[in-house]
Amino acid sequence: MGTLWCSQQAAPLIARRGTGAIVNLSSSGVPHILPGYSAIAATKAAVETLTRYIAAEYAPLNIRVNTASAGPLDSPVLTQFPEADTLRTALERATP
Repeated sequence: MGTLWCSQQAAPLIARRGTGAIVNLSSSGVPHILPGYSAIAATKAAVETLTRYIAAEYAPLNIRVNTASAGPLDSPVLTQFPEADTLRTALERATP
């Protein structure tokens, strides 16, 4: 509910400026079925759905609403992804 509350509080302030954006955070793990990830995946999936609804509601106020999802991070969660080794290699190549 924090995402909804923050968006509701920000909308009037943004609307007074005439335009602006709200960016909510999700997870790139949402579409994957991972053991022990159900609470995070369900919560982030709800954020993504909420974002679509808020975007439709705030569009007439000239407020853009989007979701950003971080890419994979080399963490214990990464090992749960079926393609963990491929992701880790890609991360290493993309890191200067």
